Amino acid sequence: MNVSLYNDFGIGLMKILYLHLFYLKMEVFILIKSQTTISRRLFAFVLALAVAISMGTMLVLPAGAHAAAPGDHQGSGRDFGGGQFSSGGSNGSGGGMGGGWSWNDDNDGQDGEEDADYDDTGELAIEEDPESAVYAVGNYAEDLEVELSGDDSSASFQWYMNTTDSSEGASAISGATGAVLSGDDISTAKTGTTYYYCVIENGDGNTLTSDAAEITVRELAITAQPKGGSYNAGKSVKLKVDFVGNGDVQWYSSSDGETWKAIDGADRCAYRVNTATEGTMYYRAAVTNGLDEEESGYVSLTSDTAKIVVTGSASTANTVGKLKYKISGGSAVVTSTARRTYTSLVIPDTVTIGGTDYDVAAIGAGAFSGCQKLRNITIGANVTSIGTRAFLNCHRLRTVTFSGTALTTVGSRAFARTARTLQFNIPAAQLSAYQTLLEDSGVSLNAKYTAY
Repeated sequence: MNVSLYNDFGIGLMKILYLHLFYLKMEVFILIKSQTTISRRLFAFVLALAVAISMGTMLVLPAGAHAAAPGDHQGSGRDFGGGQFSSGGSNGSGGGMGGGWSWNDDNDGQDGEEDADYDDTGELAIEEDPESAVYAVGNYAEDLEVELSGDDSSASFQWYMNTTDSSEGASAISGATGAVLSGDDISTAKTGTTYYYCVIENGDGNTLTSDAAEITVRELAITAQPKGGSYNAGKSVKLKVDFVGNGDVQWYSSSDGETWKAIDGADRCAYRVNTATEGTMYYRAAVTNGLDEEESGYVSLTSDTAKIVVTGSASTANTVGKLKYKISGGSAVVTSTARRTYTSLVIPDTVTIGGTDYDVAAIGAGAFSGCQKLRNITIGANVTSIGTRAFLNCHRLRTVTFSGTALTTVGSRAFARTARTLQFNIPAAQLSAYQTLLEDSGVSLNAKYTAY
């Protein structure tokens, strides 16, 4: 008999004895309680032993396991790992607590290793061909790439170019011997169409040829112009310019159609116009071939001008930094804060919304009401009015500094329920006039008015 079977029998016997001891304890308990006869007790013992043997066997031989015949298992055995029994070698190299019985549900007997990841055939194949593109004269071309599947460790590459979509008459590109063809090897110096493809040879001499990428070079040209129109305030309006190539775009705005200003961040073909305020604005786009202005070959074209007329007014709030604004009568009004937890704020002289600069001329009614953490605020030089209840219930507001001399109106209760020791810092030339306005705004009698 195989030695491993003796080992397995020993394990089983240990489990049987454990189960029997458990039974014996129960049997003695019953005997004491019921004074069962010796013959009945002996019968109960034999029955328990038979049951224990059966249970022990099931523990040693789980479902799906089998006894290994001599010579069935070759190689070294393995210990009990990961809660599973593993095979023991019949050549005497069984490991751990014996061998001979085995199962493993991880990877068909593999040592916890994952199966290798191969494609269907394992053979080299082209997964993605190089992509065609259109450029303007002088554009910087993007790289072309061929992607492979399978084992490409022994593959060699050679890129070719041709004026026709054919391999006949094609020229090998010097130094282009990788999976990627650099954009520097793609000429955009003159108009025309050139085809680029790659030939791949694997280790066994087989050859693969990619589809050709069609690279077309044209003169820089605008193919779609932005269009103007009249819109109600708040209407979503998007201007668009299309052009040949992959160069740069910059949008410009003007209030009179003569003096133009570049719009920050407006460097895509589409631009969404700000229609929050009533009035007329002009827009146009400049497109280039991607070169810097000082570079030889730089080309720039300017689109048609789109005239946008906005009628009515919009209540849409525009958030810039920590403050929210609405546009009214050609200027900006502060309507609220982005958060109610700021401790210090500055109202600027001007704000840029949708590429247009606006004077910040007013603080709206209730704009800062209830900002209970606000301690100090600086009010811009262009503010002419402060609305009713603008700073109502700003209990911790202790310092208000006026940057300019334009203020003419302060609404009722604008500074009611602010700090008792609130201090106003006021330009010396307006100290008396501002104090008169502020004393009627619900401010504490203990408030201080300081000239600077």
